[in-house]
Amino acid sequence: MKYGFVKVMAISPEVQVANTIFNADRMVNSIAIANKKGAEVIVFPELSVTGATCGDLFFSSALLDGAISGLEKIVEASKGVKAIIFVGMPLKKGGVIYDVAVGINDGKVLGVVPKSVLYSHGVYSDARYFAPCPFDNDTVEILNQAVPFGSKI
Repeated sequence: MKYGFVKVMAISPEVQVANTIFNADRMVNSIAIANKKGAEVIVFPELSVTGATCGDLFFSSALLDGAISGLEKIVEASKGVKAIIFVGMPLKKGGVIYDVAVGINDGKVLGVVPKSVLYSHGVYSDARYFAPCPFDNDTVEILNQAVPFGSKI
């Protein structure tokens, strides 16, 4: 923080639908650049690990497992980075799939916030693929860490 300001970078990297490793690589490169520029908060778009237009692939364990692998790559790359990083991805918990933002810092997942308001219109029907955020906070096991899960963290 300098003069009471926090340097926030919103980054929208090239994304290939359902190509989680390609997407994670682009995000890792973007994190390195943002870190060199002194970013203290780095924010990626909703569902940036998988792409937002995966449709019924969101129900695929291959895509969901790939999202975890992509996240693992991003978390590993965040070691030594001072910024708090937020990435978007689908996450399966308790038999349902959530559209989540994952908070990361210095090689650790800090918490997971599921999307609360799902919309349904046209091809982008969140409610078809994702469950809304549960009312109460909980925890989720992600990358061998139990982390807070909910909208009140």
